[in-house]
Amino acid sequence: MTSADIAEQTKSTAPSSQAGPEPRSTEPPRPVATTPRRYTWIGLQRTAQLSAIGIFIILLGASLQAARVVVMPVASAIVIGLMLSPLARRASRHGIPPILSAVVAVVFFLLLIQFALIAVAAPLISILNHAPDIADNIRQKLEAFDPILNSVRDLQAQIAPGSADLGSLSFPKPDLAGWASSVVGLLTPAAGETVIFLATLFLYLISREQLRRNLILMASDSHGRLRAIRVFNEVEEKLVRYIGTVAAINLVMGSLTALGTYLLGYPNPALLGALEFVCAFVPYLGAAFMLIVLALVGLISFSGWHQTVLAVGLFLAMVTCEGQFITPHIVGHRFTTSPLTIFLALAFWTWLWGPVGTFLSVPFVLIGLAILNHFFPNDAAVLPK
Repeated sequence: MTSADIAEQTKSTAPSSQAGPEPRSTEPPRPVATTPRRYTWIGLQRTAQLSAIGIFIILLGASLQAARVVVMPVASAIVIGLMLSPLARRASRHGIPPILSAVVAVVFFLLLIQFALIAVAAPLISILNHAPDIADNIRQKLEAFDPILNSVRDLQAQIAPGSADLGSLSFPKPDLAGWASSVVGLLTPAAGETVIFLATLFLYLISREQLRRNLILMASDSHGRLRAIRVFNEVEEKLVRYIGTVAAINLVMGSLTALGTYLLGYPNPALLGALEFVCAFVPYLGAAFMLIVLALVGLISFSGWHQTVLAVGLFLAMVTCEGQFITPHIVGHRFTTSPLTIFLALAFWTWLWGPVGTFLSVPFVLIGLAILNHFFPNDAAVLPK
């Protein structure tokens, strides 16, 4: 092949610079392969975890409600035992055996329960004995509204002549037999729960050190054991401080109630003050019960409205001031707990276990916060205001 042939072949195979644009392909564009996003899988995992936690909480609440006859006195005994643990530890340091301190604690709570029953039952028995007198007193005091009732009766007669007479008031006699059967029906399971509570408290105080040691040794390493020891110490310290603070506040409230009822002329002001001291340990429900007792005792004891209205008004103002300002400020300052958390705990445990749940709600919050602070520390950055 000559050089002329090679040059001709190269010229024929070289791309022409004057050629037009290549024709576009009519095929549709192929989709670009993309990898699945990771956050979608993470979101599904979190949703599944939250769903499992929600189902567990619902089942736990249903179980606590179904087994309240056993779980409620056991939980109460453990909480009271945690409150008494520092005292029992000091007693053991002074050579007092644990069984003796446990017997003293059980006897003390028996006397306390008896005192609470006497303080609550005495006004109720007096009210039941004077139930007809209460109706007569109310009827006599309503005679001041006779002109208004006569006007209403005349207006009613003009509008509807055949209707019932609003001016007549009738008070049915109390069904003492029905009340007695209801009280017996309530006291029968309460007696069994009291036995479970006292037995659990006695056994817990005897074996508290062994139980504490076993729970601490369940941790796998020394760091976890040290954390468990700190949780136990903080829980006991907070519960002792809480019960001491609440007892001091309730003592002041009971003293003010006794002084106020004495100045207003109420009978047995010391008993009413003791009743307020006991009822104040049950938030909201105790104050409502005490308010009803003051109103009924006033209706029995006085012929006019002035002392009763004044006593109820002063007590309501005192309880409102204590519940809205004094106790939240002192408890919140000493325990750094949100008032909303306390209120929601009160609502939930009151709905679940009644007055006992109301008493245990704040200790449960303190125990839960101590566990969360040590096992799930909050290391998040502080958000700007």
